[in-house]
Parts: sequence; structure tokens; C-alpha cells
Amino acid sequence: MDNKLEDQQHKKTVVFVRNLPFTLTNEKFEAYFARIGPIRRCFLVSDSNHKERCRGIGYVHFANEKDALRAIKECAGKQIDTFFKSKLVLEYAKPRARDQSLQSNSKPKFTPFENQEAKRIANKKFIKSKERFRTIIIEDLDPSIDPEEILDLTRKYGSISRIIFPISQFEANELKLEANNTAFVIFKEEESAANAVAQLKSQTFKDKNIKTRIHTNRRNRLIIRNLAWQVTEDDLRKIFEKLGKLTNVHLPVAQSKGDFKSYTPTHRGFGFVEYEDSTSATKAIEQLNGYQLRNRKIAVDWAVSRTAFVNFTQIQKASEELKN
Repeated sequence: MDNKLEDQQHKKTVVFVRNLPFTLTNEKFEAYFARIGPIRRCFLVSDSNHKERCRGIGYVHFANEKDALRAIKECAGKQIDTFFKSKLVLEYAKPRARDQSLQSNSKPKFTPFENQEAKRIANKKFIKSKERFRTIIIEDLDPSIDPEEILDLTRKYGSISRIIFPISQFEANELKLEANNTAFVIFKEEESAANAVAQLKSQTFKDKNIKTRIHTNRRNRLIIRNLAWQVTEDDLRKIFEKLGKLTNVHLPVAQSKGDFKSYTPTHRGFGFVEYEDSTSATKAIEQLNGYQLRNRKIAVDWAVSRTAFVNFTQIQKASEELKN
């Protein structure tokens, strides 16, 4: 069969599926699409580090074109498992090049990135712990946008190591996010990530306000600043547990100065609380930032590294001065 004709038929019978649950099995995946029509082949793409776990993507090769089209129309936006809220994204799969020498006169294989810098950036699906303070999360994106558009949006704030879009279903479940409309942008420096968040929060992208934050090492951890010296961990617990279940409350103790025997331990003017879920943490920032505690207004925000916080506040101050 002519290669060009075979590619055209392949394009119209093989469907690429995204936003699949990471716990999904090949059997359940095939059973879900078998109701549409006869299937030649069906498989999930497994995670390279965890072979038993799905990467959130898979392929379905239907016997005829009509069933492939029907699957795209009927299954797009549906949930394959009621436990996972992410909605399926389906499109025709792109055929893989068989022999580059046969295609030397044809157009280059499609890639979502048009330049070498962008090609180098992407698509390991998991964030390393050391990367979190220099990673920003951008939510509520259109699932159909080109990843290079995200690169163009963020590259002005510093050098980027890589971009993950969409994020893995595993990360989405961990962070209570929608996988298909969330991106991770990993910068090379914490200062760049802080700069990006400070600047992007006041901007729009595709006619929508940009929703972004630092991907902290402990995803539901908040820092509370400007605490009166009399404040105790019990005081923080009583206030913050009203908005959700807490997993940790901590007031760092100041180091002793002078005579150790006469030293009375006290905290350092700030503390941390950590929630079981991100919804409660977000609610705490919205409702308790500026709350009056022992005659002081407390400041509540996501906990980030000291470097990132200093960079963020300096950039925010400079931005405000420019506006004035």
C-alpha cells in the first residue's frame, strides 16, 4: 500500500486520548471504547518510572473511520471514571515517520515547538522536589493552546528549564487541579519564578485573567507573618482549623541570646500551618489575610523559600512604584 494513502487511513482511524486516570488499566480502557465499535488495537502509555501506572494518555485504533470520528465526538469532555474529575480530550493521532530518507522532500514532522530552545524544554511529566520553588503553576488554560504560546508568555521573566502542559493526571490529583488546563513552567532560578508570578497576576491571556502561583514544596502549606509574641500554636490552630482540616501547625522558636539560663523561648514572629487539601488553604488566604490577632493584622500567604519570598516582595514593590 502506498505510504501516503496508509498514513491518511491511519490518521482517520487512530484516536489519541488524553487526561486518563493514572490508575486506569488497559482492560478498562479497551472496554470503554469497545462500545463505540470494533477495535484493532488499544493501549495505554505507561510511566517510564512506574510501569504499572498510566501516564494519562493512550491510543485507540478503530477498524473504521466512522467509529473513530464518533468516539471523538461522543467521548470528548466525558469522564472515564467518576472518581477522577478530569474530562477526556480526544483527537486524531499523528502517524509516526517510518523513514526520514523517504520524507526528505516533505514538510517536517509536526512538533508543538518550532525552535530548538522549546524542544529542549519539555515533557518529563513530574516535578522534582528541588524544582518546586522555581516552578509556577498556571491554571484555567484552554486545553487546545499550543505549548509554545505558554513559552512566549513566560520566557520574558527568565530562563526556562522546561514546560509541562498538560500536567500528568497523578500531579493533578495530588494538587486538586484539572490536568488538561494546567501548566507547570519550571524556571532555572527562583528569582525568575517569583518575578513571573508577580507580573503575570495582573495580566490576561486569551481574554482570561491569569491564575498563577509558586508550586511550593509542600503544596498546602501557608506562612503567617506579623504575629504578636504572645501568639501560640493553639491560637493559630483554633483560627485556621475553622476553614479545613489541618495536618500541621508550627511556630519556629528564636535562638537564645546571652545567658541561656535566663532565656525564655519565644517564636520568631511568623508561623506555618498546613492543610489536608488546597481548597481549604486557598480559602484561608482569602479570608484570614489581614485578620486581627492579638491586636495585630496577620499576613497569610503560600509558604515559599526565603529566596523566593524576598525576590517576590522586591519585584512586587518595584511594580507598584512603576504604576505610581
